[in-house]
Amino acid sequence: MRGAALIAALALLAGSAAAQQQEGPSFAAREAALKSLVHVAAEDCADGSARAGSGFAFEQPGRVVTAHHVVGGCRRVTVTYEGAPQGTARQKPAQIARVLAVSDLALLEVSGAPPVPVLRLAPPPPDRAKSYAGFGYQNGQLTAGDQLVTFSTGQSRLADILPPEAQQELARAGSRIDTRRDVLRFNVALQPGMSGGPIINGQGQVVGIVAGGLKAGAAPASWGWPAEWVADLLRSNDAREQPVRVAGTYYSLSDMRAVAQAEASGRRMRCGQLDFEFRGTRRFADVARGSDDHPRLEYLLQIGGQPRAAIDALAFDIWVHRESGATAVVPSGYPMQNQGEVCVVRSATGPFLQVVWGVPAFTQLQASQASIFFEQRVMYPLAPYNFGFEIDPALTTQGPQFRDNGMVFNRKGFTQPKVYWVPGMPFPPLAHSFETLIAKSGSFLGVGTLNNDMPQGQLQRFCLQGGQMPACPAVLANIVEWTRFILATQLSTYPAT
Repeated sequence: MRGAALIAALALLAGSAAAQQQEGPSFAAREAALKSLVHVAAEDCADGSARAGSGFAFEQPGRVVTAHHVVGGCRRVTVTYEGAPQGTARQKPAQIARVLAVSDLALLEVSGAPPVPVLRLAPPPPDRAKSYAGFGYQNGQLTAGDQLVTFSTGQSRLADILPPEAQQELARAGSRIDTRRDVLRFNVALQPGMSGGPIINGQGQVVGIVAGGLKAGAAPASWGWPAEWVADLLRSNDAREQPVRVAGTYYSLSDMRAVAQAEASGRRMRCGQLDFEFRGTRRFADVARGSDDHPRLEYLLQIGGQPRAAIDALAFDIWVHRESGATAVVPSGYPMQNQGEVCVVRSATGPFLQVVWGVPAFTQLQASQASIFFEQRVMYPLAPYNFGFEIDPALTTQGPQFRDNGMVFNRKGFTQPKVYWVPGMPFPPLAHSFETLIAKSGSFLGVGTLNNDMPQGQLQRFCLQGGQMPACPAVLANIVEWTRFILATQLSTYPAT
């Protein structure tokens, strides 16, 4: 009966989604704002990169607000006006007029700008109970679009919401961004290429500027600069020529093209009640920046027993639910396929199976119901045996973990013997399962890995320490593949901001 109740409860989640989403700016308001948008391309940059981003005509067609990291240190900047009337030149050269480095903002001047609508600032502060629309050219493409956003709960100081790896990368790049300031924190990640685009309210006024595209793991870190900082930009006397180093910190144009190519492949999978899009293949060293639990990740690396250089080179495929940012990470080289209502990734020769499943979940109760359903109705039937479960303390969190960005997660590991153990006999091989149970932004994501032939711990340690016996080559191969699947499950998460 309890299983039936869970199924009924989960069936209601999709139907309740529309009722619990808040309406944002109308289509007419968004269509009008889009005509003020510009695509920004920067070349001949001091760090050797080519860049792309967004901007908007502010108060005058020839005055464009954009992100400093898009144009900083670049000798050639070109803007393309989305709303240029037919028959007029859309593309124009631009010059950097002012820079506000602490807020990653820049003002461009464009001579002979076409007569396009302009945007103006909304009176501060924005109403955090309402929904807004962010605009930009995702992944550097010349096709503009908008994305509905609402404010996220939790801390709003940039230093409190950026992952540690992202903050360290900013410091290494010599960034002058002041991370002590409060920013606009949204419930979904805005995409690379949208940096510098406007965030508008229902009246078509600018409440913020997109600050997206910071590399922070499987999904970009993004937030909004408050619109009133544009006034600081207009008064700023910062040096206009100061460079910004993009490599390793922001998405360069080549990075964006790789993501755009992955999206253009059209690879989509429906896992449970969520649709996931393929966002490309990334190395561990890159994906790990966005880990929501760095201490446990480091522990996994230690018990895996592999050289860090080998781990950093491992490749993972990234699958994202666009609306919520739920990000499923799977080992690259293994096709993801539908198996009923779940998505699965199977090892070609080994005993590994990864499962991906998600549903809408707008309340803590719905997320809890979804978590129980995933464990009892999705993962449990896939386990090869039905006795002897024991918790694996090395892979199990102590109850749900809460983050101040509204994310809650739990991770659980279980072992079970493949046969009943008879006292006095050697311990039998184990089956092993590991689960990520995580919810944020109106959705729940469950990712689990099953290993139905895990060598006993003593044998693993013997082989990892250089021991020689006939079983060791197979044991070591098992550990290498286990590490890939376990890391993928651990790294499945939501955007950190």
